[in-house]
Amino acid sequence: MRRWVAIFVSISVVVITIAGSLYLTIFPNKCSPIAIDGILDLRDWNFEEKSTLKLGGEWEFYPALTGSSPPTD
Repeated sequence: MRRWVAIFVSISVVVITIAGSLYLTIFPNKCSPIAIDGILDLRDWNFEEKSTLKLGGEWEFYPALTGSSPPTD
């Protein structure tokens, strides 16, 4: 009996994980701001109300750079 319960719980966890992943992929957050000309303006984004922000696409990170242009080498 315990074996069947363990199998059922394992299958349920896998199914719920897959269903949740598919849901988030099919129905993304539609109210997320969009980058325009490579600039993502988050001045009006309320992080307390909308705690997460999906950042899709290709990004580059430049530590300690506060300007809008990448460093020149």
